[in-house]
Amino acid sequence: MSFVHEISKLISANKAWASNQPFDADVEILPRVIERHPQFNADDLRSAWRHAWKMMTRIGTDPPQIMAVGYDPHGRLVEMIAIDLGNGRLAMYHANNAQKKFLHEMGFSERRIRTLIGRR
Repeated sequence: MSFVHEISKLISANKAWASNQPFDADVEILPRVIERHPQFNADDLRSAWRHAWKMMTRIGTDPPQIMAVGYDPHGRLVEMIAIDLGNGRLAMYHANNAQKKFLHEMGFSERRIRTLIGRR
């Protein structure tokens, strides 16, 4: 199943796009995330999401996209993006080891980024 088809199916099943507290939301991890990044498993990503230390909504996205950065149980800094499905549900469609570009988009300073991930 393609990414577009997966998201379309989730959207059609959840017409309400009300934004809820991401920390309390039920996060569904799309299978493509684990397929593309086998270094993670679903439990690692759920833990990183639950313990994210910075979250923000991407400006101008419809449906709302929630960006988050947090550490998984193995101490890896993980970047994550989920779509708000409404009713307290989120669908995570992206996860990766945190990259400079992602951290910059989240508003981290160059100095802070170097502290977090080094000089990549």
